[in-house]
Amino acid sequence: MSTEINKYSKLYPFVFTIIGIIVGAGFQYVANLSLEKSKYLEESKKNAYIDFLNAQQKYYEADSLDDKKEAARIRYEYNIEMAAAKKRIAIYGGKKVAEAVANFYLSFNLEKCPQSDDRDINIYKSMRAELLPKSEQISNTDLSALLFNCKYETSNRLY
Repeated sequence: MSTEINKYSKLYPFVFTIIGIIVGAGFQYVANLSLEKSKYLEESKKNAYIDFLNAQQKYYEADSLDDKKEAARIRYEYNIEMAAAKKRIAIYGGKKVAEAVANFYLSFNLEKCPQSDDRDINIYKSMRAELLPKSEQISNTDLSALLFNCKYETSNRLY
């Protein structure tokens, strides 16, 4: 019987090496997925911020023009580009930036949001919750200001 144990004992280092390689590869794969997600989120966040600033520049450019038709065209572009940038900030943006942008819009006298916006807000909240940690979540009020340029009020909600 001792010869049988000795016969298999030579295989132990090989078996443990194979197990180590498999476990190590698994950890490397999981770490790589996490790194790729992190890179994607950072790139998306950076692009949203740059697009926001570029759209904001168009607003100031339109204000400086004497040609009213050209100014109207640039303001139209601004509206489209700014809406897209704010949506990306609502999904990818850091909490401080998202709240700062929302507070900028809330400083204007925004109208109350229609009740139907709750469903849209919940979609964006779900997207944000899936991508960002709980500490980075923002309020419905901030999301409403970012997405719809309206003031969210909790009274008279459908759900």
